Amino acid sequence: MLTLNIAIIIPFIAAALIPLIYKKIPKFHIGWFAIIVSVVLFIYLARYIPSIANGNVIENTVHWIPAYGINFTAYLDGLSLILALLITGVGSLVILYSIFYLSSKESLGHFYTYLMLFMGAMLGVVLSDNMMVLYVFWELTSISSFLLIAFWYQRKRSRDGARKSLLITVAGGFAMLVGFIMIYSMTGTWSIREVIGLVSEFSNHALFIPAMILVLLGAFTKSAQFPFHIWLPDAMEAPTPVSAYLHSATMVKAGIYLVARFTPIFGGEVSWFWLVTGVGIFTLFWGSFNAVRQTDLKALLAYSTISQLGMIMSMFGMGSAALHFGYTVESTFYTQATFAALFHLVNHSTFKGALFMVVGIVDHEVGTRDIRRLGGLITLMPITFTFATIGSFSMAGLPLFNGFLSKEMFFTAALNISEAGFFSLDTWGVLIPIIAWVASIFTFVYSMIIVFQTFLGPYQEEKLEHPAHEPPIGMLVAPGILALLVVGLFFIPNLLGDYLLRPAMASIFPTLSGEELGVPIYAWHGWESPELWMTVGVVIIGALLYIYRKYWTGVYRLFPEKWSFNVFYSFILDWMEERSTAITNNYMTGYLRDYLVYIYLFFIVAIGGTILYTGAYSFDISGNAPITTFEAIIAIVMMIAAISILFAKSRLTAILINSILGFGVAAFFVLFRAPDLALTQLIVETVTTVLFLVAYYFLPEWQKEDVPRRSRNVNIVISILVGVVFTVIALAVQNGRLFETISGYFENSYELAGGKNIVNAILGDFRAFDTMLEVVVLLIAGIGVYTFIKLKAKKEDEHFED
Repeated sequence: MLTLNIAIIIPFIAAALIPLIYKKIPKFHIGWFAIIVSVVLFIYLARYIPSIANGNVIENTVHWIPAYGINFTAYLDGLSLILALLITGVGSLVILYSIFYLSSKESLGHFYTYLMLFMGAMLGVVLSDNMMVLYVFWELTSISSFLLIAFWYQRKRSRDGARKSLLITVAGGFAMLVGFIMIYSMTGTWSIREVIGLVSEFSNHALFIPAMILVLLGAFTKSAQFPFHIWLPDAMEAPTPVSAYLHSATMVKAGIYLVARFTPIFGGEVSWFWLVTGVGIFTLFWGSFNAVRQTDLKALLAYSTISQLGMIMSMFGMGSAALHFGYTVESTFYTQATFAALFHLVNHSTFKGALFMVVGIVDHEVGTRDIRRLGGLITLMPITFTFATIGSFSMAGLPLFNGFLSKEMFFTAALNISEAGFFSLDTWGVLIPIIAWVASIFTFVYSMIIVFQTFLGPYQEEKLEHPAHEPPIGMLVAPGILALLVVGLFFIPNLLGDYLLRPAMASIFPTLSGEELGVPIYAWHGWESPELWMTVGVVIIGALLYIYRKYWTGVYRLFPEKWSFNVFYSFILDWMEERSTAITNNYMTGYLRDYLVYIYLFFIVAIGGTILYTGAYSFDISGNAPITTFEAIIAIVMMIAAISILFAKSRLTAILINSILGFGVAAFFVLFRAPDLALTQLIVETVTTVLFLVAYYFLPEWQKEDVPRRSRNVNIVISILVGVVFTVIALAVQNGRLFETISGYFENSYELAGGKNIVNAILGDFRAFDTMLEVVVLLIAGIGVYTFIKLKAKKEDEHFED
């Protein structure tokens, strides 16, 4: 039976199979295999809609690392169901679109492999209850999106865009991981549901606010919130199907999902409210303001996506104010913002996905996305124009399209929150509806630019790479379905509200129920509705700004490119590369003596510092056996020999003096009554000395190095410190009793190991394993030597043939 865990794994299995199928059946378009996987998953998840709407949840657990509480728990509730349906549903349409969009000459095996990896990772993010498992899938989305953005890796801008998205989102992911660890240290559980149940017990903990900020960093970077938004426009270098999938419906929604999922944990905090609402509302304005200045259609859609994501984020922030009242009836006045956020999350996926596909069609058919070269396409591409109009008017918030409904609800939420008498909203709350309204005006302007600049006006065929015409019917199906949803959801919004939005609200506000979880969605609220007049103002002022835009767009010169966050990012990246190169060149000198200095310095600082910090340098030698005369003589001789090596003038002298140290150790073994060790030491020392002498006989004369006094003094200090650290360790170990003595095993070694000699027993038990591993090492080394010999012989044969 298919379970949620298996549903997450299926795209990864498909990703593994795609390269095999692609090679074995070259005439079969591998996209059809990918779309079957996606559609099957969509149907499987859609089957749970009635059950989830009735308040049920689906859970499957696979034990992974139970000792640490890390289990692969897949959890399907209202919130995760919405995202999972978008991931698989929009994913199916994107795959269908890409089958006709991408050329058969492209590396389709790689493309669909990456797409399946991303789909599986996104499903893992939205269905995981365990924070550590969620983090694993979270970073997999960053890696797979990196591969998709850099699909056309031969283009420098594609590589740069992929790198930027990876660096920013992965950095945010690391911050989020630290936040998760802090949550675990406060609660003792990795389960998000269990953490929600324990909120009252740790909300006053010192780590609560730091954990909240770190989690938000992960969410803000992934959902392209200001100032981390800079990666999204550069990610538009990806193929259009990737942009339609990752950057409108799925990946950028992961950060939104994270905020929604953790709202029950942090939502009652004033800092959460202001961070989420403030960052979101400013991102809404900044994205819409910058979208107007773009001349590339995909860049315009990128900034519009940033703006729309900010709008959704701000609504989740406003809705979190409901937790200030502790789930009372009064709190439902603010939960409407969260309901609107969920509604617009779905609406944005439909109209923005359609718009990305429309832009892809225009680029595919005429060879450019430059607005300055476009125009007059309405008569040559009427179907594409229709889809573009539907998507753009919905994004602008005009009636008869689903974006109008959620935009009106956004205005309602902004007005409601401005009247709240808490969180200092009586002072700053009035700015929220003002910024929302101004940003909506810019949204209207760039939406009109998409329609009128692209499809109306004079047709400039001489500026196009190809004559304009409609694309193949297969490329129109996916945006057509999304356009139908845009219109259909305007007329039946409450069907979506009852079956998907209200269950998702129950996930965010688990103690509310029934009517408290949402409001009926209406297109008309009466002439007295302030939201209506805000919309009228948006249309009138937006139309005027669009018509007379050449008179005011000079304002963008106040924001020169040299002061942008992109320039700051590039500066930081270049500075880090220059510093890392300089540091590397400083220590990678090519001289072994320098590397030894680094190793010894690290040893002194790490080990010596640890000894000082822990106080392990204390020792007591009063209980040691007395040093005999012979032992003292041998020790003094060895010390003199060690010092004498420093003043040796030839290699022969140094080798002979060095052998004194080895033979001195053998003499100690004799005094300590260990004849077997003494014999071994004598043999080893004799053989190595002879080998050294033979080898060094053929080396040139030992030249005295002219070492600067400073370097010589440094070497002396390092040598003394290393010797001191080793001596302290040796003395301190005598008093170390970290574990119980094992001498008890000596007493009954015969019964336990079958040997009267404990040494023999140990050798018999463990030496066999040691020998086996040594044989394996020799085998591997032998294979390596054999391979080199064969390669050499092959190269010699090729040389003679040449």
